[in-house]
Amino acid sequence: MTSIVDSCEFELLIADRSVLGREWKSEHHSDPFGRIYLIESGSGFVEHHGRRFILRPGNLYLIPAHTELSFGCDRKVVICWSHFNVLLENGTDLFSRINVPYEIRPGKADAAMDGFIRLIDLFEQDRDSIYREFQQRACLLRILSLFLKKSECSPETVSHERSIRFRPILKHIEDNITGKLSVRALASQMKMEPESFSRAFSGCFGTSPLQYMRRKKIARARKIMSETDRKLQDIAEELGFTDAFHLSKTFKKATGKSPKEFRSSIMDAMP
Repeated sequence: MTSIVDSCEFELLIADRSVLGREWKSEHHSDPFGRIYLIESGSGFVEHHGRRFILRPGNLYLIPAHTELSFGCDRKVVICWSHFNVLLENGTDLFSRINVPYEIRPGKADAAMDGFIRLIDLFEQDRDSIYREFQQRACLLRILSLFLKKSECSPETVSHERSIRFRPILKHIEDNITGKLSVRALASQMKMEPESFSRAFSGCFGTSPLQYMRRKKIARARKIMSETDRKLQDIAEELGFTDAFHLSKTFKKATGKSPKEFRSSIMDAMP
């Protein structure tokens, strides 16, 4: 059996440390990325999934992507924090498929503070460094594993026999995401009729080939927009959208935010 986490796509958007006061507050907020908080000192609160969590020094907090969230503090709180995504092969968020605790108390052996400080340091380094990319992912995985360690749930699995046959197709989509992709062409590569290919693909990954390709394009657009100031029309042309309006409409449907709102959330990122 092949675990659904075998081919997860990890994306770190930001890692930082902030000293916050009463200005840090929001009600019913939601973003297309997850959050991790490590409380260094002070206190505050977050509310999501029908619960209120008091932010306590030394504790780690996880808020999954697309979560309606309220937060704030009365006096002062010092937070090490990160915005991230962990996407499954079908483009859905990992933490929408498995249950984990949203608040944990790491043990001394876990060295959570050191790991978070290292993650922040790496984020500020040269973006073109391969070493940085590997180290950054290792730090993020280490922090996320602390939540998974406390979970009693195992992620779903798909049989190796069902998924392995599609690996060349998934690689082809990834390698040609900026080109013209069609279900008919993908089916032809597997010597299948388009209808049969679509049924088999959906049965294996829980999403249609078209939805999968659309999610991959939006993930690439999100990455470009978070790292560059390229014009939306240029991004649309690169990813095969009709125009900037088509990309904007598809992006908002997938993420809940327009490209402009998404870029503003990155530029004005707060814990």
